[in-house]
Amino acid sequence: MTIKVKPDKSYLLETKIIDGVKYVMVRAEEGVEVNGVKINISEK
Repeated sequence: MTIKVKPDKSYLLETKIIDGVKYVMVRAEEGVEVNGVKINISEK
């Protein structure tokens, strides 16, 4: 897996261990893309 983040946006990344499992957390703000596809995250 490769995660590319502009240096001025690196504050959006965080690593956590939850129940012994390592995660890379990405704070989702406007302009999030996955494989070039814009992602819309909405609360239900």
